[in-house]
Amino acid sequence: MTVRHHQSRLNRLRQTPSGTYTFTWFQGGDTREAERIDARAPVASKWTPTEAQLKEYEGKYPLEPAFTLRVFSSGAKLFVQGTNQGSLEVASVDKDIFVAESVGAEIPFERDANGKVTALTLKQRGQVLRGARH
Repeated sequence: MTVRHHQSRLNRLRQTPSGTYTFTWFQGGDTREAERIDARAPVASKWTPTEAQLKEYEGKYPLEPAFTLRVFSSGAKLFVQGTNQGSLEVASVDKDIFVAESVGAEIPFERDANGKVTALTLKQRGQVLRGARH
């Protein structure tokens, strides 16, 4: 969804696991993150992965020369950990799409023709960084 008016733009509308929506607003060279705050019934994830399915995402995904996301699972939970950062639990919102609400990040994973996870994209605060799985 894109709204244009006097060089302002609403972009990157995202649904969180709780069913609320967040978006990034671009105007005059500035970027603002926002979240819808009205009461809304929580929406269940469209896909609840099994422990075995979560293992498919595990690996290291270099996003920049000095920054890598490590993805790992523990039981029925998936976590990401950036270089020199603590780990964060991510929640499934759909197959191959996870979010870390606490930091406003969305992480879609990519698969090859055989269904193997090959890459991820980190979408956070207007930045989009892609990393191939190692």
